[in-house]
Amino acid sequence: MYQDTIVRKRYRIKSKVRFSIFVITVLTIGILIGAFVFGWAFNRTLEASGAEETRYATVTVISGDTLWDIATAYAPAGTDVRSYIREICRTNDLDSQSVYEGQTLQVPIYT
Repeated sequence: MYQDTIVRKRYRIKSKVRFSIFVITVLTIGILIGAFVFGWAFNRTLEASGAEETRYATVTVISGDTLWDIATAYAPAGTDVRSYIREICRTNDLDSQSVYEGQTLQVPIYT
């Protein structure tokens, strides 16, 4: 009856120079995409690990100061003041958000 035959199309390289340029182009694009993705992932890892250096300002609490006042004065633009207060508390090992006159605090500064 029917005999199914698979006809395979044969490809020939007509120009070795054009084929070489094609292979080099494809490999270069692949390497660039890989480097971009790896670099992006590496930068995200650095950001997540807090690898950037944090500097601190020493602040002496004066009468009437609150952590909210200090955080508002030193927090970078667009930063949530509440999270910045938590960071100040964590940096200074504060159990509560109460501060007293004459107390010295280390306040993180981001550049």
